[in-house]
Amino acid sequence: MNKLVVAAAAGGALVVAGLVVAVVLLAEGGSGTSRSITIPAAVRPPPLPPPDAVVLAQEDGDNALTLAAVPGRIRITLFNGEGHGVEGADVTVGGTKTKACGAGCYAAQTGVRGRVPIVVDGRLHAFFVPRIAPDASGLAARASNAFRSLRSVTYVERLASSPRNRIVTTFTLEAPDRVEYRIHGGSSAIVIGTRRWDSSDGHWVKSSSVFTPQPLPIWGTPITNAHVLARTRNDVTVSFLNPKIPAWFVVHFDPRTLHPQSLEMTATAHFMHHVYSGFDAPRRIFPP
Repeated sequence: MNKLVVAAAAGGALVVAGLVVAVVLLAEGGSGTSRSITIPAAVRPPPLPPPDAVVLAQEDGDNALTLAAVPGRIRITLFNGEGHGVEGADVTVGGTKTKACGAGCYAAQTGVRGRVPIVVDGRLHAFFVPRIAPDASGLAARASNAFRSLRSVTYVERLASSPRNRIVTTFTLEAPDRVEYRIHGGSSAIVIGTRRWDSSDGHWVKSSSVFTPQPLPIWGTPITNAHVLARTRNDVTVSFLNPKIPAWFVVHFDPRTLHPQSLEMTATAHFMHHVYSGFDAPRRIFPP
């Protein structure tokens, strides 16, 4: 059996964003096939990007692939499901062969921008790196404050730990301290203040919970490397890093409200996608 740990928003200690609930799903491996190959892994994580770098990340089978771009240089890191840097990979950036720069770290002297092809042991990935990426530190801070000021928000989360293991959950967060989640095809829970109810068969079981103010943005703090990747009348796309986890984010915000519209997160054994809705909706979370 493979274990998929879903860290999202409800009750218990949570690494990502200080929200509360950890739901553990035991699932059979299924028929999916990882695109990763076995490479000796270092026993330490890759280095984090420079503070001024534009950062992006993708899933690479069971591994996570990240990109950090500074003028004249692009650095790739590759780490496995335990957060250890994967060494010995053959990595090219826009056709330029990389050199090792640490555990799971591969660097190329190149100024290529736009659509940048990254090839890892024959597996092709593509990142879009804008030639101009304005600093978005202030925007990200304002978006975090706007999220915390909401009365309520709902999002659908797809969370995977590998190409084989994934789970879909609908979350609703309500001020000042209410969370409800429903795993599609699985269990549900409600948290109100320090009270919690869980249900997996239609019967609710009450227990205690840790008090956590809501709503809280899943990206948490601190935020570094925030840059605007693209901007239109209806969307501003921002990438950034939470180095404490560490986790890489790309978020599409409404430029008028700075409410998130969708989100991608890449972290150790956590590949997450959110779609947001229901901002400031009337209260829907009540004791069962």
